[in-house]
Amino acid sequence: MVLTSQNRQEIGEMVELGARLGSNAVRFGHLMPTPETAMRGLDLSPQERLEVEAEIWRLKESAPILVAMAPGYFSESALFPCAPLELQELNLDYRGNVTLCCHLSGYSGANDGADFMGNLSEISFTEAVNRSRAMVAAYLSEKQAGVARGELGQTDHFPCWYCLKHLDKVSWLKNFPNHPWDDQANSIPGRNNDDARSEVSTSSSSR
Repeated sequence: MVLTSQNRQEIGEMVELGARLGSNAVRFGHLMPTPETAMRGLDLSPQERLEVEAEIWRLKESAPILVAMAPGYFSESALFPCAPLELQELNLDYRGNVTLCCHLSGYSGANDGADFMGNLSEISFTEAVNRSRAMVAAYLSEKQAGVARGELGQTDHFPCWYCLKHLDKVSWLKNFPNHPWDDQANSIPGRNNDDARSEVSTSSSSR
């Protein structure tokens, strides 16, 4: 179930429905903000995301079936270990384009090709994998350096949002003053950049 401002009250009902229909699990995922979702008022704010995530984690403990979340939820660690960044997968779209991640594939916004490795009609799969490795290595190096400098904001702990910003896919925000994902207009209570700096220090020393 993709979580939006219009269905956030239906989380418990969805788990009950899954159990009643004999499902083994229900998985929730956040909607990626785009100009279209902004115009329709579908985006949850960072604080609202935290609230629905807390509800989902509570249900996970008591539900009769497995309850889970797709990557993109708030991570205390600044270095969220998703499958593409651990080189466990990459994305191949219907046009043969190899991209970093399925969440970013075909994303509606500026700089659509920032995560583009190549098209399999023009490069080999081996070359696509090698390009993916190089992109991930550069990404992780830049993120670690940013964390060490204290540059990550509170919303950057939602890893998919960080990737959108890192790949310059959120320039459309300038057309939506006071959008809930505009870092200038938003904060998450109780978070600060010192937390992130300590995380990268611990991560680096353990490698």
